[in-house]
Amino acid sequence: MSEYEDEVTSEDNTDQNNATDAESEEQETDERAEGKKIASILERKNKQIEELKARLANGSTGGTDAGSKTEQSGLSRAEAILFAKGYSEEEVDKAKKIAKLEGISDLEAIEDDLFKSWKKSNDDRQKSSKAQIGASSGSPKFAEKKGFDTKGLSDEDFKALWKSKMGR
Repeated sequence: MSEYEDEVTSEDNTDQNNATDAESEEQETDERAEGKKIASILERKNKQIEELKARLANGSTGGTDAGSKTEQSGLSRAEAILFAKGYSEEEVDKAKKIAKLEGISDLEAIEDDLFKSWKKSNDDRQKSSKAQIGASSGSPKFAEKKGFDTKGLSDEDFKALWKSKMGR
């Protein structure tokens, strides 16, 4: 080979080495970027797991923003207990709102002064609306005296009426 061919061959080898180096550097950069991306995803997921563990430890069952927009299909344990204690649906809803506002459980909310004062005023309002006298519906009704010709007389009533009339 001539000197010229040796130079061309060595230049080709150098170009190939430079191209291989550039490709390996580019591949390393891509791998680093992908690694950082995976690390940030892992970090976010770990934070979410820690938040969920903290919520479970506190007894809170509230979801994230997306989860709170969905309707709950059944009763929670606290709601079932409140209904079993005789609270109405309106009272349970109010207790849930107060619990969320105060940052306490639903069962603790019924012991809260805010709930007690609302319940007292609500009960007073309901009693006053029931106590109002309604409009007159005509003449007062008197109890009818039952006789043999009374319509819809049951067998027991007939027998009792027969015994009283016949003296037996």
